[in-house]
Amino acid sequence: MNKPLSLLALFTTSLFLGGCLVIALTLVPFWQSMQGPVFLDYFAQWGPSIGLLMLPLSALAQISLIMACWEAKDDKASFKWWLMSVLCFSFTLVIFVFYFARTNMEMEHKVIDLSILSQTLVTWERLHWLRMAIVLLAIGLGVMGTLAQSRSNSKTS
Repeated sequence: MNKPLSLLALFTTSLFLGGCLVIALTLVPFWQSMQGPVFLDYFAQWGPSIGLLMLPLSALAQISLIMACWEAKDDKASFKWWLMSVLCFSFTLVIFVFYFARTNMEMEHKVIDLSILSQTLVTWERLHWLRMAIVLLAIGLGVMGTLAQSRSNSKTS
């Protein structure tokens, strides 16, 4: 397996996780401190910018993980770890499609009911932390794939 490619996959996935962490530790508490209409005005203005940063980071991570998995296809020990990493990270896409995309659009277009906004932000935060845990697991699985590849290379040398 191509070691730089596996490191690129780990780097891009970690970069996405870092962006998620910034959102979780700075933006979410800030959002939760705002009054509903003020938050919706803020989110309508800045939500698209967050998406323009995070969606490409997510796609870059997913693509690089798939490339690392494909590159490891001939090394059974490494491949299984990379495949689990790809599948794990893919679950973040499922969460995005079925929750974040709809909820973010409702907040961005100010069509969410103000009476449920506070609880929606709590749910948003919890799912965001779940997403970060899944990404961290995907990184760990990728590390295992890299280590398995290194061990198989040392056995054949």
